[in-house]
Amino acid sequence: MSVNENKNFAVFWLAFMELEITRSKLLLQIAGSANMYLVLQAINYNYLRLVFEANNGDGRYQNIIDGFLSKDKFAAGVTKKLNYSTISEWTGLDKETVRRTCKKAQTQNWIKINAESGITINIEGGAGEPFVALHEQVRPLVERFVKKSADLI
Repeated sequence: MSVNENKNFAVFWLAFMELEITRSKLLLQIAGSANMYLVLQAINYNYLRLVFEANNGDGRYQNIIDGFLSKDKFAAGVTKKLNYSTISEWTGLDKETVRRTCKKAQTQNWIKINAESGITINIEGGAGEPFVALHEQVRPLVERFVKKSADLI
């Protein structure tokens, strides 16, 4: 997919940058540091992929939210594990920085780290609710970006 050069590329790029800046600001306020932001972003990305896969490619918004709120809605058979090396590769952070950041996120009850599931979002006891609340804040930004840019690509 490429940008139609006959359209106003600046409108598309400005909408994208507005989304990225606003979204990053929200995430940094929650994460507290750029390293935590990147690590949580990678873990959320992986978790979302697994929920999507567990739902056999049914990506309806409610299915994704259910995956973040209810362990029972998430297929136990999904076996792809996220590890420090993969997060390091995705984010560009040193593996030891990723490990320390994950340990801190674990003490804050945001993630779980274990041999069976690897590194994942902690959804037990309602711990997934802050991630859902964050998605609810970001969703209108994404929708606005898509609406602004739909005719430009």
